[in-house]
Amino acid sequence: MRGIFAVTACVASLNFAPVLALDYDTGAVAQSSNPYEFVGIGRIFSNDKFGDNDDRWRTGSYNLSFAFSNEGDNDYGSDPLDLVEFRFRSEIIAPRNLKRAGSDDRIYVGQLSFGAHTHYEVERYEVSLGADMIFTGPQTGMSDFHQKTHEAFSAPSLGDSVIDNQLGDHIFPTITAEIGKEYQLSRTAPVTMRPFAEAIVGVESLARVGVDFNYGVAGRDIAYSRDSATGQRIPLGYGDNLGLTWNAGFDYANVIDSAYFPSYFDSEMENDRFRARAGVNWHFGDRMAVYYGVTYLSEEYVGQEEGQVLGSFRLNFTY
Repeated sequence: MRGIFAVTACVASLNFAPVLALDYDTGAVAQSSNPYEFVGIGRIFSNDKFGDNDDRWRTGSYNLSFAFSNEGDNDYGSDPLDLVEFRFRSEIIAPRNLKRAGSDDRIYVGQLSFGAHTHYEVERYEVSLGADMIFTGPQTGMSDFHQKTHEAFSAPSLGDSVIDNQLGDHIFPTITAEIGKEYQLSRTAPVTMRPFAEAIVGVESLARVGVDFNYGVAGRDIAYSRDSATGQRIPLGYGDNLGLTWNAGFDYANVIDSAYFPSYFDSEMENDRFRARAGVNWHFGDRMAVYYGVTYLSEEYVGQEEGQVLGSFRLNFTY
């Protein structure tokens, strides 16, 4: 089992180099006995190397999704299960001191998750609902991958005490639900506002409200998933319009419980979290697009002296 996770980790949370994810074929794969077609890939790589350049806390993650539809496109479905997203995600959460994590810091977490989500509309409200199985601990191979990546780039290695005392082998079933509605703010300019509410129960249990703004036509009329760490929205494939789209957003969450702060480690989570993000998507050709965004994350535990800034990167093209 550990070997399987280690292989998956190799396409996951790199800590020092961007991921170039290539879209080789986005054609339909439907069979006569299956009405679903493959309609798009969603991905995003987030890392503090592209943000504040500090290697700690929510230090790196990679999200990869495959979307299938029985309506033939990657827009929100008319009914539940019309558009289904299969999601694979990895994340590394680290203390500020990679050599030794003290009681005033947070525990090291290596995480891999696998899940399925559906995206559909109800009376113009966009609904996303799904479940993930989140694996933590040495079984994921993430700490080994992190250590080898640091060695390859001559970066500081992880201390034995950090690795030995990481969050252990667990499986956390997690349910995520989001509802939002998009509003056009101008009759003459492509400006939209999308308030949303989200609830998560599982590895972390929380309630969140926020809003996203967009200016531009690229990426319109397609479904989006959302990265759990940064809140960056992830398009499930390509839209029809070329050009630049600028986005910004912020949200507030009240955290009820979190497995990332076990009582035996003595670090105490903050119940209130705030995120602010911005980015630009450039769809510059047929099935060619690049995205860069930044996200500010507020303090997540008592004693964390400041928030952090992550950069998010996505490069899609087909040939």
